[in-house]
Amino acid sequence: MVSLFSYLLRCSKLRLFIAVFAEMISGLSGVALLAVINSVVQHQASINFFGSVFAGLCISYYLSAQLCSEYILTYLGQNAIRDLRLKLSHEILELPLAKLQELGSEKVLVNLTKDVSAISEAFMKKPLLCVNVAVIIKCIGYLGWLSIDLLWVVIGALFNGVIKLYQCLGEKP
Repeated sequence: MVSLFSYLLRCSKLRLFIAVFAEMISGLSGVALLAVINSVVQHQASINFFGSVFAGLCISYYLSAQLCSEYILTYLGQNAIRDLRLKLSHEILELPLAKLQELGSEKVLVNLTKDVSAISEAFMKKPLLCVNVAVIIKCIGYLGWLSIDLLWVVIGALFNGVIKLYQCLGEKP
């Protein structure tokens, strides 16, 4: 997974940083949305004032998360897939004829179709992974805003769960 991110980073650093920045704006907008809803529900603020704030935060969240970051990450993934297919095609074309005949047409076709499509699926799931990680960070941030003590309990439980998972898999963290 790390190599996929590093490959995307090599393809276009600026676009990847813009996508990460858009995800950060999305996360902050999501936490602010929850805070606005919470303050209105607890009658700490008037609905009239926070109506426009709520609408602005919804637009900010949608534009940054859905349109900007997912579009950029999908664009980067598609470009990486195209580059991978071109590189693989050039390498196959540079092979000597004897080596191509030794491999057989079946293996060459599998390399061009199935292997690249499996990698392309991994690239296309990157935006979904990034969005889900952003949602988890937003939830933890909102939990910290509500109760710092409960935040430490949840972080401790998450840390303990990760350690137990590594122990079950037989690896060291």
